[in-house]
Amino acid sequence: ERRIQRVRAAIPPAGESKPDWLIVCEIARAMGHEGFAFTGPEAIWDEVRALSAGARGMTYARLDRAGWLSAGRGQARRAVAGRRDGRGHRHPRIDPRAL
Repeated sequence: ERRIQRVRAAIPPAGESKPDWLIVCEIARAMGHEGFAFTGPEAIWDEVRALSAGARGMTYARLDRAGWLSAGRGQARRAVAGRRDGRGHRHPRIDPRAL
């Protein structure tokens, strides 16, 4: 489907707990991986954009404005489920005898 969507935290970290992105970075550093000195989710996304050709034009600002973007083009797309004629996807039945 190749859609990329910015997801925000439902609630802030409670008390002295840390945000998920920081916990993952600390675990990676503790395991001996270099890097992971990010300052926040946007810095992580900027590295993803730098390493993935399909995400290069997808800035945080563009994701905020569009809601979601289509990978590979970096362009906002309107979310439409199903086929172009609006009838939705049909999934073939799997014959259990074929398994």
